[in-house]
Amino acid sequence: MQGLIVKIDARKMILEFGNISNFARQNNLPKFAIFDLLKKKDKPVYFFHNSQIKQTYDKLRQMGYVIE
Repeated sequence: MQGLIVKIDARKMILEFGNISNFARQNNLPKFAIFDLLKKKDKPVYFFHNSQIKQTYDKLRQMGYVIE
């Protein structure tokens, strides 16, 4: 079983919104999920199906904040 390597562009978030909390608030995303994904940056992650962290990751990918 292989995990997904998480690569999120935190620098882009901070440059556009000032900090991660403002980014989460203005985009209606759970702050804890963003911080959890940032802690796991460049490490394999196993998502539970339909978890809030997986949904947040998918939204970040759609918004262009995930480095592929």
